[in-house]
Amino acid sequence: MRFTEILNSYDQDRLRSAFEACDGYNRTTLTRWLEGTIPQRGDFIRRLASELDDPDLYDAWEEAKRGGAAGSVSGLVKSFERLSAADRDAAFHAIRERYVTDEKPRRQDVTYDVTVTDPPTTCDDVLLLRVEYSWTGDLPADAWCQWVTDEMRLSQAYAEPTCLWREIVDLDRNDLPRLFEQLADEQVLAYNEAGARDPKPIEHRATVDDDGIARFDNAAIDLAQITLSMSYPIPRGTPLFIIKLGEYAVPGPARATLTLDSRIAGRPRAFSFLAPGRRREWVVHQLRPNRLVTSLGTAATVLGEGDGFVLSWTVGDPATATTSLDRRPTEREPAAE
Repeated sequence: MRFTEILNSYDQDRLRSAFEACDGYNRTTLTRWLEGTIPQRGDFIRRLASELDDPDLYDAWEEAKRGGAAGSVSGLVKSFERLSAADRDAAFHAIRERYVTDEKPRRQDVTYDVTVTDPPTTCDDVLLLRVEYSWTGDLPADAWCQWVTDEMRLSQAYAEPTCLWREIVDLDRNDLPRLFEQLADEQVLAYNEAGARDPKPIEHRATVDDDGIARFDNAAIDLAQITLSMSYPIPRGTPLFIIKLGEYAVPGPARATLTLDSRIAGRPRAFSFLAPGRRREWVVHQLRPNRLVTSLGTAATVLGEGDGFVLSWTVGDPATATTSLDRRPTEREPAAE
């Protein structure tokens, strides 16, 4: 170590004279330093470097201190790795809760339950998409959702922290009020606040205005189990639904379920899209010919912006759509890069 080498390079009588002139330690301390011990007091080393007229001594001491800190961290990591899996998990969560802060909202236990079916009234040109989006985390006051028909409005909705859900639908904007009128009271925000005595969820219902916005009259909550239930029209020929995680970290895994009304669609499929260079475990379970469950990530991974799902289906002759399914009950698909 350079600090010890510099100390040993001095004339020892001169070194001891300078050491005693600084008047802070006894001679046995100097002996330990010459043998490799690194001093703790930077103010004393600064005075000693001044007495010796050698600023390199203080610089070498700083390097030694940094190396010692790195060595301490390395030792802690090695000790952590020797713990059992259960103890490592407990230690990780304790450290994260005590020391990790994140100004952006964190959501965990994230699930999406998506159903494709016919609308409640006769309308030949649209399908109905029902989505239940659930998570454990925070909830902003006066939350809202929006359905838009152009990219500019979608970007504006993404920039709003109180917007829980935003979706672009390829429909005539003038048709949205009429279509959403058929779905009155189907936009529901429900939550159980952490520590609440009443297990029954608090519910808020919203209707969609002419701008495609559903607003909820809710208070801000720091931690709750939250479910946002939405029903909205999509063009009848729509073959897929994209779920993109927001601008916040999500501890894995995130899960999505796709259920198809077998009278109108079949062949449910799922794919993943991930941020470049990030590998995640990606699993698809085919439960029935018209239903699948997929998960992204594991308990040891954190998902973020750029990660998400693509759920797809075939719209057309129900007989063709359902009989063409011959996939095995469980399959794995490789994660995209």
